[in-house]
Amino acid sequence: MTTIRTATKSDVTEISTVICDALRYSNAKDYSEAVINRLFESFSPKNIATMMDRRTVFVALEDDRIIGTAGLEKDAVKTVFVAPNQHRKGVGSLLMNVVETSAVETGLVSLTVSSSLTAKSFYEALGYEVLSHEFFGEEETVFMQRKLPKLSNI
Repeated sequence: MTTIRTATKSDVTEISTVICDALRYSNAKDYSEAVINRLFESFSPKNIATMMDRRTVFVALEDDRIIGTAGLEKDAVKTVFVAPNQHRKGVGSLLMNVVETSAVETGLVSLTVSSSLTAKSFYEALGYEVLSHEFFGEEETVFMQRKLPKLSNI
C-alpha cells in the first residue's frame, strides 16, 4: 500500500534517485541528453536539501521505500516525479491530491505548475490548463494552472 508523508532531510538521496531515474527513463524521450544532464545536477541530494528549506516536500512510500515525490512552494507545485516502475499506478495522483489539499488548507485558490512536455498530459488529466509555453535554452516548459475547490464549512 502506498503512503504519503512529509519528507525529511534524511530522504534527499532517495528523492534524488527517484527524480534522476524518472528523468533518464521518461523525460529523455522529450528532451536532449544535454538538458537531462543539466537537470541531474539540479536534483542532486545537496540541491534537494536546499529546496526543502523553502518548500514543503512530500514523498510516496511503498514498503518504506520512496517511490515518488512532490512539493509545494507558495502557490506552485514543484518537482513531481514518480519512479518509472511505478508509473500509471496512481502514485502521482496521490501525491498531487496531498499537495492540492495542503494548498486548499492554507487558503490558496489556485495552483501553478511548470510542467515538462513529458508530464503535460498528466496535469491536464488533473484539470490543469495551459497558460504558456516557454523555452529556457533548448528546454521547453509548459506553464499550467488549476483553480482549487473551496473548503467546505460542513
